[in-house]
Amino acid sequence: MAARKKGKNATESVGEEGRTLIRRKPLEHLEKSIFLFLIQLVPFTVRKGCEQQINDLELQ
Repeated sequence: MAARKKGKNATESVGEEGRTLIRRKPLEHLEKSIFLFLIQLVPFTVRKGCEQQINDLELQ
C-alpha cells in the first residue's frame, strides 16, 4: 500500500483494489474537537462559579 501526502492534514493511500482512499489524520481532528469543546465550556463554568459566589454572599 502506497501512501502519499495530500493537502495539509490528509493522507492519500491507494487500496488493494486500486481505488484512492483519502483519510484525515484522526489525531489532529480529535485535538481540534477537544479544543473547541473546552473553549465552549469555559464561559459556562465561569458563569456558574460567579453565580455560586453571589449566592454565598447573599446567604451571609
